[in-house]
Amino acid sequence: PSQERIRVDDPKTIARCALRPGDVVLANRGTRAKAGLITEAAPVVAGGQFFILRIHDQRLLPGFLVWFLNHPHTQRKLFEESAVSVVKAVLAPQVRPLEVPIPPRQVQSQITELLALRAKEKHLVNESEPLKSQLIDLTLFQAATHS
Repeated sequence: PSQERIRVDDPKTIARCALRPGDVVLANRGTRAKAGLITEAAPVVAGGQFFILRIHDQRLLPGFLVWFLNHPHTQRKLFEESAVSVVKAVLAPQVRPLEVPIPPRQVQSQITELLALRAKEKHLVNESEPLKSQLIDLTLFQAATHS
């Protein structure tokens, strides 16, 4: 299948839309307004289904903002006034007034480190689950056939 390409010649538009390390992207359509952190430079432009959040206050860590945006309390707040349609949408006026707490950087770092450890734990649990099932199946089979 052929892909349609859109050419953007305006350097200001490219600079504004190109994702950079430290950018936080927030999905604005769907059942969750999932936020993510851009960690590496790549020639990528965010589509219209994402808000690009650039932090200008050096007291705020990007990883902490991602955690805050993904928190169930913030998610409820974002969807309280979301556009009602078949696909839920979060509008920019709903994101702008969010009051983001700015705890000390050490606390923010601890939260983001804990979040990273939790993600790693989930990954390891998901990886180990099939192995655990195989072990249980083998143990039960051996018990049944060697009785």
